Amino acid sequence: MIPNRLLLFAVFVCAPVLTATGADAQLRDTIKAYHKAYIQSLKAGDAEGVAKQFSENAVMLRPNAPMLQGRDSILRDQKEILLRAKVLSGAVQTIQLSQSGDLAYEIGNFSYTVKLDAQSDPVTVGGKFLAVWRRQPDGSWLREAEAGLPQ
Repeated sequence: MIPNRLLLFAVFVCAPVLTATGADAQLRDTIKAYHKAYIQSLKAGDAEGVAKQFSENAVMLRPNAPMLQGRDSILRDQKEILLRAKVLSGAVQTIQLSQSGDLAYEIGNFSYTVKLDAQSDPVTVGGKFLAVWRRQPDGSWLREAEAGLPQ
């Protein structure tokens, strides 16, 4: 198995090659369905539904926060976040999705409207993200790495 750091390096170095190959319609539909399920899980406060979209050894990078390594770490983090904030709505837009074999990378935008407590007004937060996806032996796709940047 390729270490996650090497995987990210390979994606950045090979980006022009990956872009040239593009991504097939089936992968685009699959990723779109994953985003829909991701938003539904966030709105339901279902941290397990969020975490199950990440591989066992996935890495999540966020600004001003420690790197999360592994699905269990991502699950704990999502549980903590969803206890503090109620997600009212969300959207994920894929700008670019490129595939090479069993790896794909996605660049996009996200936007969530959240309520921090019963007395607060809803707040909309958004930003950009980069996700690396890997096809699993059963044919499904899971996130290997994700980095989000708020705007």
